[in-house]
Amino acid sequence: MQKNKGPIEAPREKFQRIATLRTNNVIKGLQSLAKLSNPRSYSYSKTELNKIFSAINNEVRVARAMFDKHQRERFEL
Repeated sequence: MQKNKGPIEAPREKFQRIATLRTNNVIKGLQSLAKLSNPRSYSYSKTELNKIFSAINNEVRVARAMFDKHQRERFEL
């Protein structure tokens, strides 16, 4: 027995729905990370900050590259 999942979602609509949710999750995570900057509550070194932001920047570059990879036009003569 198959359950009715409702109307079929177009790929564009699905992208917009999921991208909005995931982008908001990333923003919330960064806002949560920023709360660690309070020197009254936490102690951290410049090296630790560099590691954190290097890892984040690397993942942003990887994600962007994956989008760019799928945007390339195919070669034709």
